[in-house]
Amino acid sequence: MTFQNGRSETFTHIILCTGYEGSYPYLPETYSAKRLQERYKLIFDPDDPSLLFIGYARPILGSIPLMTEIQCLYAFQVLSGKLALPDSDTMRAVIRQDIENREHYFYGKRRSDNLIYPLIYGYDVAELGGVSPKYGRLLFENPLAFFKTFFSPMSAAHFLLNDPVKCQRAVAQIWSHQNAALFVFPWIYLLSRILLVDPVIHLLQKLKYIASAK
Repeated sequence: MTFQNGRSETFTHIILCTGYEGSYPYLPETYSAKRLQERYKLIFDPDDPSLLFIGYARPILGSIPLMTEIQCLYAFQVLSGKLALPDSDTMRAVIRQDIENREHYFYGKRRSDNLIYPLIYGYDVAELGGVSPKYGRLLFENPLAFFKTFFSPMSAAHFLLNDPVKCQRAVAQIWSHQNAALFVFPWIYLLSRILLVDPVIHLLQKLKYIASAK
């Protein structure tokens, strides 16, 4: 093989990292023949809600583990009986709408049917699971915890802030990444929050997502 810079090398194998296709040969064909996007919120099979697919939501940016943890938080609420899923027909209707929204949002050019925009998908699932951070309440209950979390980069720990048992540990985990070398970051983030940079970008992306489906 000859590279653009003129250098030549000989290889016995070439590995192409082009993504993957979900395959579940161990499942009955009723379930294995479905595409990944044919699950409610990419998690629950509408024909059998006890069959869950965790970790297959692929964000266009950010981390797959973060999306997976948000999925788990929602799934655990359902499996524990604290939250109920819609009926099968409603789930199928939501699935169809989500597919249509994503197709329009990505202009029909998604490389895989489980590709998602993380801010919209992540917060959507977090809202369903009741774990989307309630910063307003946190501000009044613990202003210092509010400062440490609201002005820090998003992480899985942020979705534990509503849990009174796990809140303090979550705050400690979030703040542990703000060492002396990175202490300036919260102030930069504070400025972006004051200027509404983050909320405005999120709003514009959400409006684009909604408008694309019309």
